[in-house]
Amino acid sequence: MEGINEKIVIRDKILIKAELELLTGMHIGTSDGIATIGAVDSIVIRDPMTNRTMIPGSSLKGKMRRLLLNAQGQKDVESCPSLERLFGSSQKAECKDRKTARLQFTDSILTDESEKELSAKQLDLSYTEIKYENTIDPITLVANPRQIERAVRGSKYDVVINYTLQNLEEVIEDFENIAKGFKLLQLDYIGGNGSRGYGRIKFNKIDVLPMQIKGENLIKDQETTIKQIMDKVME
Repeated sequence: MEGINEKIVIRDKILIKAELELLTGMHIGTSDGIATIGAVDSIVIRDPMTNRTMIPGSSLKGKMRRLLLNAQGQKDVESCPSLERLFGSSQKAECKDRKTARLQFTDSILTDESEKELSAKQLDLSYTEIKYENTIDPITLVANPRQIERAVRGSKYDVVINYTLQNLEEVIEDFENIAKGFKLLQLDYIGGNGSRGYGRIKFNKIDVLPMQIKGENLIKDQETTIKQIMDKVME
């Protein structure tokens, strides 16, 4: 793309795989413009091929980036080079200065194990529950009841993040920031209505897998350290 730094040397790809488990119900919404009378007021996003609940890669990336920026007291990634190289430059940056991201986030789909477990339960909808809530108008004090669909507590998702290895001297710092992002996600929430207790998560396991695209493990000297850094997320 014109304006993007084209002088990028991809030395290897490293897959970061994790299992994300919901500790509380999660709501990541989608358009409900076609909802019929009597339907749920706010529905969750689903994988159109399987109808399973999902966590869009954009949701995970955006929340992790925001939490890391807040932790460093920065407003945007252009003010923080170590985060800019992980997440890329924002759209508002000048084209000539934009940088591609080293991290690529995939959509996380409900696992086969969770699909089987949830299919055996009597839930309100497929893999989800309906949460009934009231909002109160601060002026009139009139209650406005609504129905919110949530992915249920205990649901598990396969998270896959692709890291582009460009500079061996920066890989440890990059993974320290990635691990910090995972940790912050566990201390915060994903999706909407987090102040009401929605979207609390934990990571059960995290794997770091060098792809060795050139037939050599370029991070063999750092691999143990990288895995130790990521293992601390679950402590």
